[in-house]
Amino acid sequence: MPRSLWTCILVYLLMTQQIHGNPFRRFASRFLRKSLSISDCSEGTYGSAGNCSACPENSNSLAGSTSILDCVCLAGYSNTSNDTCAACHPGTFKSDNITEHCLPCEIGTFAQADASTSCVGCSAGKYLNSEGNTAESDCIMCSAGHYQSGTAMTNRSDCSICDPGTFQTGTGMVSAANCTLCPAGTYQSGSAMLDPQNCTACAPGSYQTGSGLAAESDCAPCAAGSYQTGRSASTCALCAPGTYLTALGASLEVDCTLCPAGTFQTGRGAPSGASCAPCPLGTYQSEPGSAAANCTLCAAGTYQDLLSAASSANCTACAAGTYQTGAGKTGEGDCAQCAAGAYQELEGAAD
Repeated sequence: MPRSLWTCILVYLLMTQQIHGNPFRRFASRFLRKSLSISDCSEGTYGSAGNCSACPENSNSLAGSTSILDCVCLAGYSNTSNDTCAACHPGTFKSDNITEHCLPCEIGTFAQADASTSCVGCSAGKYLNSEGNTAESDCIMCSAGHYQSGTAMTNRSDCSICDPGTFQTGTGMVSAANCTLCPAGTYQSGSAMLDPQNCTACAPGSYQTGSGLAAESDCAPCAAGSYQTGRSASTCALCAPGTYLTALGASLEVDCTLCPAGTFQTGRGAPSGASCAPCPLGTYQSEPGSAAANCTLCAAGTYQDLLSAASSANCTACAAGTYQTGAGKTGEGDCAQCAAGAYQELEGAAD
């Protein structure tokens, strides 16, 4: 469309008041002035040739401007009713010289200074759900049990929840790393927990070596041969030498069973009665729970041909007419016959 036709249309619209709103009237006026007049005024001034005036403070114009209406307020300043430019108040901004008025800072942001050209986002760990705020202190910290790593967040729901197995006591935290793991021996099945007391202790008879676990099933039962009397345990105690324990999840030391008489067990944590070693042939052990290989030898004049003998009564006397001088013998064949010309009326003779 020819420029002259545009000029005619704008003149008509202005004269019939069909252009409403100050920005549009300013544009139409500028266009017409540039179309209908010539000015050699430099940038930041207006007027006719040889008679240029400076634009009002905090405004500017293009070179060749002919009217004060060509002066537009700078970014950070808004036009007033008397054609002056006023600084945007804190909580508002104006980012360019096209927009006429200052705008309120959007949710999640604030502007602390006058004449702001942009608003600052709330820092990580915070959010802001209202417009027109003037300070960082207006930003709301994410509550305990939460964190937020982004900026300019606008809602409480933008705060992430600490995972099960963790807790978080402070506010305004910025990372999942700020969520503290529940210690070994405990678990925590909920989320957004605020206190270490929210970590539940593993029950007696169980233990848990890791941290940050989320379920009671993460507490392992004590293995056979061990027990745990307390809560929040990270290990189980081993049954003492001379005892064994076949069950899982034992919670008392008395759950460890004594090895029977006639046996012994020198190590800790025996998982079954099979761990109790039998006293060898020719010996016996009368006390249960023996922690050492201290089986007693059968006396001279006797022998013992069975394992795990529990009493001296298990030592068999050599028959009459025989004898046996050494201890710990294992069979009837160890009993020697009396020599020719000698006899022995008694059983169990040592000579």
